[in-house]
Amino acid sequence: MFNAFLQFLMFFLEYFQHILVQIKSSTVFDLSGKVLLQSNSEKLNISSFTKGTYLVKVEFADGSTKTKKVIKE
Repeated sequence: MFNAFLQFLMFFLEYFQHILVQIKSSTVFDLSGKVLLQSNSEKLNISSFTKGTYLVKVEFADGSTKTKKVIKE
């Protein structure tokens, strides 16, 4: 099962291994910018999504955001 959120966090953990990351919210967009999924939890389940490319935007507790491209195969 593909877990986009896990892939996204692993990207950050490579650089910030000793920093606790507190996530406020996560949003998944298609490439046209349409919101497909929003979550206030630490998990995103995109198992029902078709194969393709998506954007995952994470808002952190400090108000900063980061967007990453995720490819579901």
